[in-house]
Amino acid sequence: MTKQLFIAPHTLKKQAKTLIHYWPQTIKTTRAYQLLCNLYGFSSLHQYQKQTKHMVINHYQSQENAAYIAEQFSSLANQLSHLGDISFADAKVVLYKIWPKYISNKTYSASPKEHQCTFFINGELTDFVQQPKISYAFDRFPAIKDSIEAIGIPHTEVGALYVNNQLQPFTYQLNNNDVITLYPVRDVLNQHQATNLPAKPISRPHFILDVHLGRLCNYLRMLGFDTLYWNHDLGDAKLAALAEKEQRIMLSRDLGLLKRSNIKFGRWLRNRKPLLQLKEVSTLYNLKQYIEPFSLCIRCNSKITSVDKTSVKHLVPADVYTSFTTFNQCSHCQQIYWHGSHVDKMKTIIHMLEN
Repeated sequence: MTKQLFIAPHTLKKQAKTLIHYWPQTIKTTRAYQLLCNLYGFSSLHQYQKQTKHMVINHYQSQENAAYIAEQFSSLANQLSHLGDISFADAKVVLYKIWPKYISNKTYSASPKEHQCTFFINGELTDFVQQPKISYAFDRFPAIKDSIEAIGIPHTEVGALYVNNQLQPFTYQLNNNDVITLYPVRDVLNQHQATNLPAKPISRPHFILDVHLGRLCNYLRMLGFDTLYWNHDLGDAKLAALAEKEQRIMLSRDLGLLKRSNIKFGRWLRNRKPLLQLKEVSTLYNLKQYIEPFSLCIRCNSKITSVDKTSVKHLVPADVYTSFTTFNQCSHCQQIYWHGSHVDKMKTIIHMLEN
């Protein structure tokens, strides 16, 4: 490097402390100063002190330094890597921490990476990417789960993953030249594909829905599926925490929500119409074997039980009371149910799901 960067002494002192903190191994203060001075074009700390002794670093000089550092970020990282005998990835991190105001996230992300691997995307997972084969560059050795989401696929959509033809969990750390093959949850649930990843709860499926899926919630509850839903925005963090705590399947069209690390099971709904969403979920999780129509309250998700007709006389319209003989009531919110036109509608829906 021929260009010298003139840094104010108090700034150099602060940068030396930062370098020591983020350096991958233990490093002495004198060594930290030496590395920075070499990086900035000086042969030693003594030369730096001699040349900057009577110098005032003005605003123009600072702006010039900022432009140069941003433009030469990769080159400077490469030089620091060789000077300090550390990896290029570690050198980039150190520089990023030393110059937080000068190196943007965009500049950092666009810099060359140490390693590369190849993803092969299958089935429904291609809904999230532009092409089924993706070359992916990375630094260090990230968990494969994070890398899958970096290319746009929520981890909840992945049913099985192979690395170099071997089944691997989400905790697998990527290595240079790995070949990764991803299969969707659908392939696993249809028993087409072996896996060691979670696809759905072992017990009867139960769900949690985001705020935009109220109609789907009604359908699921009418069919007897325990479904949590709020008609106001509860916030992604709370939804994810509940999904994790109760091992529920998260249904949503929000990719960011489904990428939350504590969500174990989930589905990004391809359809926008509630009835088609129901069919999509039913087909994926084979819900027809679990259907128990009108066993749950549509309003509050609690159990419905049969009650004596006389006990609801004062709670229903007179014409309803005289027209029907069988009544059910929610054990929690006390909502009354009877055999109305909605029963015939649900029978039609069940027939659709079974066929």
